[in-house]
Amino acid sequence: MPDTRYIVVERHKGEEKRLSWTRYATRAAAEEEADGLFRAAMDHTYGSPRYYGIVEEEVPDKTAEPGIVPCPQPKEPRVKKILYIDMDNVLVDFRSAIPRLDPELVEAYGRHLDDVPGIFALMDPMSQAVASFRELARIYDTYILSTSPWKNPSAWSDKLLWVQRYLGGSAKKRLILTHHKNLNVGDYLIDDRRKHGVPRFCGEHIHFGTKKYPDWPAVIAYLRPGAEQRGQ
Repeated sequence: MPDTRYIVVERHKGEEKRLSWTRYATRAAAEEEADGLFRAAMDHTYGSPRYYGIVEEEVPDKTAEPGIVPCPQPKEPRVKKILYIDMDNVLVDFRSAIPRLDPELVEAYGRHLDDVPGIFALMDPMSQAVASFRELARIYDTYILSTSPWKNPSAWSDKLLWVQRYLGGSAKKRLILTHHKNLNVGDYLIDDRRKHGVPRFCGEHIHFGTKKYPDWPAVIAYLRPGAEQRGQ
């Protein structure tokens, strides 16, 4: 018999759009995802808001469990598990830059503030992000996996400068900028959104800013016990 699965959809200006092919086994899991998406959208949207709803779908079997995509096993076991960490609203407090902008720029760019030249150089770290990154970098093979706005060339260099300024040697040559995060193979990805290939990431998505992982202490509490070395 078919099973019921739950899908998160975006509702904006009277239109409904399916965001991904992820199907959730329970309505509660889908509602948690929708809540995280809404809060992330509020951080990035300064025009008409986006809302998220739940749609039921019948599927023939349980082939689409949420959260973890199996990875191909490496020929040689890795010493440490691989961890990727997003920047905006995970390591970096995007909103902290807005009061530092000229009000005319804020008005001109509206809901596309990430396209303002130089905005990424004005941001502060998220609370406890720097200390958490340094701890995780000691026990995981840790990389920064972020996306830069295509229409804002300064963001690409500003993100590198931000990493050098706040994370220093613990993040040297560990910054990856891409619009296709699913092309990176690893064990965990900490990200506040489900865009740019995150639903297809080969590993476990730790959805930052949701009820399960609301802040860095919650993430550390989850990841610290799971950092045992491979092959031991």
